[in-house]
Amino acid sequence: MEDQNKTKEKLINELIELRKQAEGALGVSEERYRKIFNYANEAILIIDSNGIIESNPKASDIYGYSHEEFMGLPVKKLIHPEDAHIFYDHAEIY
Repeated sequence: MEDQNKTKEKLINELIELRKQAEGALGVSEERYRKIFNYANEAILIIDSNGIIESNPKASDIYGYSHEEFMGLPVKKLIHPEDAHIFYDHAEIY
């Protein structure tokens, strides 16, 4: 019985350690993504069916909207009407 408790304790400790490692790797990955997003030399807009939900600083430089102004803004406000078909033909709709 005591051997089983040690085995269970060892497994629990291993799982805790694996979780800590995974959380650390996730943090590194999130930081890497955030740096790419913030320092990209291209406008990056993340959208959902309600409009823009995130923008990077370059998007503000290019379009002249503040980050706050971008939030919820319909994407069609940024697309020239003659080019709208290009966007909608290639947009991923969920």
